[in-house]
Order: sequence, then structure tokens, then C-alpha cells
Amino acid sequence: MLPTKGNATIYATIVTTVTSGTGVPSAAVSARITDPANAVTTLTATTDSAGKATVSYALRSRNAKDGTYNVSSTATMGTMSSTATTSFAVN
Repeated sequence: MLPTKGNATIYATIVTTVTSGTGVPSAAVSARITDPANAVTTLTATTDSAGKATVSYALRSRNAKDGTYNVSSTATMGTMSSTATTSFAVN
């Protein structure tokens, strides 16, 4: 029997701020996760009163792909928006 990866949940926390550094409440947040096979999952949330939105992306032991996962998130409030990118690796 081959060893398997344990179930894990990856948490991405997105915080929107304005120039003064205060949080932006009620902003729409979209996080786009691209796995190593280029499959895309889009997660959405709305920021709370402190300007924080949290989305969760679950990796399951049987289908988690090894490699780099790319994350692009966009927060939008009215006509303003901000985008950030990051990545994480699964081995």
C-alpha cells in the first residue's frame, strides 16, 4: 500500500485596506485558485467590519495534485478594486 497525503484545508485570509490603513467593510472578494493541472476554483466572500474576508480551499488526500498552486484575489468596493497574487506548493 502506498502512503497517502492527509486531508488538509488551506486557509487564505484577504484583508482590504485604504491608504489610511483602516479596513474596508462590505467589499466583495474573489479568490481564484489554479492548481498544477490548470483547473481553476473561484471562491467568494465579503469583508467584515474590520475589512477582513476569509476563504477556505480544501485539499483532499486522493486528488490533491503535487506542484504549485497559484492564487489571485480581487477585492472590489464600488468602482475601486485591488488585486494581489501569491502561490503555495504541495509536495
